Order: sequence, then C-alpha cells, then structure tokens
Amino acid sequence: MILSKPELTKFVSAGHIDRSDGVAPTIDLVSLGLHLGDHLIRYKKISETIDLPSDLETEPVNADEQGYVYFPSGSGLLASTLEVIVT
Repeated sequence: MILSKPELTKFVSAGHIDRSDGVAPTIDLVSLGLHLGDHLIRYKKISETIDLPSDLETEPVNADEQGYVYFPSGSGLLASTLEVIVT
C-alpha cells in the first residue's frame, strides 16, 4: 500500500511514528524518511543466505569517528532506525 503525503501526515500527527531523539519524523511525498540509529549488529560468520530469526553468533558494531561502519562484502548487518511505530 502506498500512502500519500496527506495520509502520512495524518498518521504522524496522530502520534503513530516517534523518533527516539524527539525530532519530528521526515514526511516525503509517499514515504517517511528513515534515519539510521546507533545500534548495529553484525553476524560474525555467514557462509550462505540465512533465514531470520537466526541463532548465528553476532557482535555489536560501532561507527568510526567519521560515522562510517565497515562490513565486508557478503556480511550481514542488522540496524535500527530512530523512528519507531507507536501502536
């Protein structure tokens, strides 16, 4: 389903989207602008496509001083956004 900007604005105004930093969510023409949070997790070893949820070993990943996160080709990275859906 694609929602228009007025529908998204109504949804956000009703308090259904919140940002952990208190900044108002970004509303685009047919989408919400998502902002990457600081919680990143990398699977330590991946040899093939995996189905989630998975019990593979993970490790936290931190961005470097410039805000970049290194993860090699073929690795799996899980991230969260600052925006959360409030029900």
